[in-house]
Amino acid sequence: ASGLTDTMIIATMDMKHGTLKTASLMRDLVVEIPGHGKNKLNSANSFGGIELLYKTIATNFNIELDGYVEVGFAAFTKIIDKVGGIELELTESEASYLNSTNYIRNKKSRNVKVGKQTLNGNQALGYARVRYVVSKKYGDGDFGRTGRQRAVLQAALNKVLQQSPTKIADIALDSLADVST
Repeated sequence: ASGLTDTMIIATMDMKHGTLKTASLMRDLVVEIPGHGKNKLNSANSFGGIELLYKTIATNFNIELDGYVEVGFAAFTKIIDKVGGIELELTESEASYLNSTNYIRNKKSRNVKVGKQTLNGNQALGYARVRYVVSKKYGDGDFGRTGRQRAVLQAALNKVLQQSPTKIADIALDSLADVST
């Protein structure tokens, strides 16, 4: 599915130490897109799919990627719901913003509160999209947004790892149609 990439996170697996590190690429960075001149980084995928996005990242950041996972909003929501939601801690300004905007698309889910709680897929997606709320933890603007995205990813991974191997396989099989790699 070609289109603008809303989130770009590079995950690095350190097999020697058994760790996973993530780094976000800011979608609004103006970069050189091979064959298309200067434009926002998130445009590369819409111009030439994952192949051009790979070339763009290699050209501008000298990073050679060896795999990708592409997840749309609907699949993201479905996966979070399938694991029973994710636990996150919201600040007063985050909760207020989420309950008063359309970032949580389902109006019935616009009932998040301050503090630790379990967010469903619709709420987690809304949280991952917030960029107009300043956070002491993550910063503001797209910096805050990418911090929230990594927090959601970490919380989702933690939740998946708590599942039984059978449940993990079930989630993976159920998600295959909605995820490309």
